[in-house]
Amino acid sequence: MKISLISLYIMILLGCSVNKGVESSSYQGDYADAYVKIEAEATLKREENEYEVHVNIENRSEHDVQLVYECGELIRYEGRPEQIDCTNIYSEGLESEKVKELTSLIPSERLNISNNMMLIKIIYELGVGKGRTVVGIPLNPPTNTK
Repeated sequence: MKISLISLYIMILLGCSVNKGVESSSYQGDYADAYVKIEAEATLKREENEYEVHVNIENRSEHDVQLVYECGELIRYEGRPEQIDCTNIYSEGLESEKVKELTSLIPSERLNISNNMMLIKIIYELGVGKGRTVVGIPLNPPTNTK
């Protein structure tokens, strides 16, 4: 009987230590300034080993905001491969008080997750050819409110 209890105790300890280094499967973050409000959520799809990243961008200003895409992608992230041959940079207008919803799939091995936090970036302009604003949005695991 003692051996069974000791074995069970060891298995529980090993199970806890194996999961100790596992990253969270869900991350959330937001950003707001006078022009845009951005809410983002990333959820790990274990079967595909990729994160599904949902982003809502709201134009809070009275003028159009230009969302800047690079190689067809609006969401940038640490670990994203460099696309040297890509010169395809364009913008999409987001009208005043409108919301842009976007979903992107990012392979988990490409994401740089440090201290259980990932960072995504969105770039916008207040007008074509005007200065760009790079917005960094840290995504963290949701906090329990229990």
